[in-house]
Amino acid sequence: CVLFSDQQTRKVLRCDFEYRGAVVITLHMYNPYVTDEALMAFLARYAEVLTPARYVRDRVGLWTGKRQFQVLLRRKGLEGLMHPPAQFNIGADKGYLFYSRQPPICRRCRRYGHNDGGCVEQRCLQCAQLGHTAKECSAPKSCHSCGSLDHLMRDCKNGRKQYVMAAFLEALSGEQFKNPKQYADSGE
Repeated sequence: CVLFSDQQTRKVLRCDFEYRGAVVITLHMYNPYVTDEALMAFLARYAEVLTPARYVRDRVGLWTGKRQFQVLLRRKGLEGLMHPPAQFNIGADKGYLFYSRQPPICRRCRRYGHNDGGCVEQRCLQCAQLGHTAKECSAPKSCHSCGSLDHLMRDCKNGRKQYVMAAFLEALSGEQFKNPKQYADSGE
């Protein structure tokens, strides 16, 4: 709980869930076949994932393509909390996320506090350096999973290990693997 002063006339006591860093993140991937495990691994860079994915459905009961995860944002020194980027790539698959009290972020320079409308800086989305765009970048591409320059994420052994582990846990538990592709293949 935090005590705020409202124009020096009255004091407001505000207790909110987001203040401690726990939020519900709604995440949408343009490729619906990206696994929950890959999304949880992405979120784990910025937060501790507290719950498995919940598939968001419309009022008719159809899946909207969005998933929700309850996470606890990690602390980042004196600056506060680590916030995941609003737009991101997992390998070749693009996605976006949003949550309550998400700070504004500029898509051009990737800095918090403003939107891209008034930004004059250019930041490369490939090497994260200022002064040029990804189209003009001469740096070699790297793996999104492990950071290696030797391969891309589609060839990464770390990504395969995560899938093999998920398949092993599926076989061990006897429950179906929560992958939308299974539902499309089985006709459900």
